[in-house]
Amino acid sequence: QKLKKENMDKAMVAQEEKSISTQLECGKCKQRKVSYTQAQTRSADEPMTTFCECLNCGNRWKFS
Repeated sequence: QKLKKENMDKAMVAQEEKSISTQLECGKCKQRKVSYTQAQTRSADEPMTTFCECLNCGNRWKFS
């Protein structure tokens, strides 16, 4: 029952969708295997913020 409830709770939470890019380069290991997601973190007239994570070394960064 506990496991069933835990799985239902996880299923109901919105998961952010990540994309993979070969165009973005990790500043740490210089590999081009980067997953990214975008979010509107400021007002609507500002550009979206892109959150990146290197799939090779785990380095994380963001840019607007």
